[in-house]
Amino acid sequence: MAPNLDAALEALSGSGGASLIALAAAGTDEIYLLSPGEGVDRLLPQDQSPGWRQLDYSIANYAVLQHGLGLHDSQMKDYSQVWFTEDAREAVAQVRSGTARYAVLLNPVPAGRVLNIADSGERMPQKSTFFYPKVPTGIVFNLVED
Repeated sequence: MAPNLDAALEALSGSGGASLIALAAAGTDEIYLLSPGEGVDRLLPQDQSPGWRQLDYSIANYAVLQHGLGLHDSQMKDYSQVWFTEDAREAVAQVRSGTARYAVLLNPVPAGRVLNIADSGERMPQKSTFFYPKVPTGIVFNLVED
């Protein structure tokens, strides 16, 4: 457990690539630090590669949100139930204000891991590639010159 957000963020950034997930919950100022054990793999889709199943985002989606908190696939896709922000302070503030019940805080996925997953033909878990700032719409798909 971390006594506050700053301590949780420090623990996440100091995890050295080891899986670590922070969870803020309504009703407490402490933040839970979750370090997945050996048994967590059985909660993830076995048709995905071991590399995919070891991503913090995969573990958060399946082990924490679906199995731990009981969210269903339809809720995971409903932005009124689950939404995303790149700002950990904003996420925890939403919990503290009563707007949200939980905030799950994760380290960003290193670009090399994204490329490895893509090279193996798999898709990344939902919102694991939530990049900010966003590229303006159309700039990637439309020619800038004639």
